[in-house]
Amino acid sequence: MKSRIIRIFIFAILFFSFTSISRGEMRIRITTATLKPTVVLMFPFLAVTTESQLTGSRLKDAIVDDLATTGYFKIIDESTPCGFSTDIADIMADSAGSGTDYVVFGSISEKGYNNILLSTKIFDRNKGEIVLSRIYTSKKEHYRWVAHRICDEFFQIITGKYGPFEDRLLFSKGNNKYKEIYISDYDGHGVKKLTKWKTINILPKWIDNSSFFFTSYRTGKPASYRYDLSTGKVRLFFNHKGLSITPIPFKDNLYAISLSFNDNIDIYLIKKNDKIIKRLTFDRSIDVSPTFSPDRTKMAFVSKRHGSPQIFIKDLSTGRVKRLTYDGSYNTSPSWSPTSNYITYVSVHKSASKLCIIKSDGSQMKELAEAESIDCPSWSGDGRFIAYLSQAKGKSYVCVVCVTTGHKRVVLQTDELYNGLSWLSVIKKQ
Repeated sequence: MKSRIIRIFIFAILFFSFTSISRGEMRIRITTATLKPTVVLMFPFLAVTTESQLTGSRLKDAIVDDLATTGYFKIIDESTPCGFSTDIADIMADSAGSGTDYVVFGSISEKGYNNILLSTKIFDRNKGEIVLSRIYTSKKEHYRWVAHRICDEFFQIITGKYGPFEDRLLFSKGNNKYKEIYISDYDGHGVKKLTKWKTINILPKWIDNSSFFFTSYRTGKPASYRYDLSTGKVRLFFNHKGLSITPIPFKDNLYAISLSFNDNIDIYLIKKNDKIIKRLTFDRSIDVSPTFSPDRTKMAFVSKRHGSPQIFIKDLSTGRVKRLTYDGSYNTSPSWSPTSNYITYVSVHKSASKLCIIKSDGSQMKELAEAESIDCPSWSGDGRFIAYLSQAKGKSYVCVVCVTTGHKRVVLQTDELYNGLSWLSVIKKQ
């Protein structure tokens, strides 16, 4: 009987994360403090030719899109280019009366076949000086990357930390018969299918910025595979005779994974080649979904040891386990911020799911969004944004919410079903 319960529980995690809640019109409720936005005056890029003008217009729109995603900015979108000048008096005159904090402007031209050269400047009106001056070259089709890079550097000026706009998302998408793994930019653009096995491939998890794990049923039972983005090669990483769920990195080439033995599922540390190093949980219940603190001294996970699924934290040095969540019929899908002691999770109530964050000591719980169904929250590398899955009226969504401002944006949607989501923080050259 217990074996059957475990299989049903894991099957629900892997396939039907959304179906336990009735479908209806998507409702999103954001709870956050009101912040005064930074006002940005965005001029079109001065272009020499009609073709470069078109690319410049697209690039400008992408910059506006990135800044609007955060909720930090109010954008004044100008339609006429200003003169590309470093003369402070000219810039102050062009932006006079706008009430802006920053002015973004520049020029764009072709450089050889299918290449663009962009010169851009950001002017701080309060300081009266240019705070960013860059020259970028890229292929025309990569203009969005240029926009992301500009916004990342601008975000660093505003907040002191490099932005997340060059980051990437992994997700699984498909129907009840087939699910494949996809990759996209953080904003849902540039979607590319990575697996084409025509089977169930789900729950991708980044290892680093060039590889990831995922669970596949290509042989009829779940096994963990490693995908190398640089080569496109896929190899079997861990194969267990019982149930297993996609591993996540721990440290020192060790990985945490949930495995079933003797009708019980616990969390283990493993190495490649099916080598189990250490057992991390010891309870006659279902323990899944490990996630680690930034210093790797603590592990949050989901357990049914008190009846319904709740989130617990284990101190890995002392072995002490404490319960973290109490509100809601059950709480699941924990993800520890890579930069702080906050944990995001999904709290399920009678008719809705809530995306929440909470400190690891149980304090400062905050609700970020509410919808008919929410799943798989994943932090950006800078700890300021969370991507998550949602579903309503037969459609599935990938959403991004800013933790500080509460600003939410739908970046992807499909008539199929998303299953698994993982946010990669791209390593930047600064």
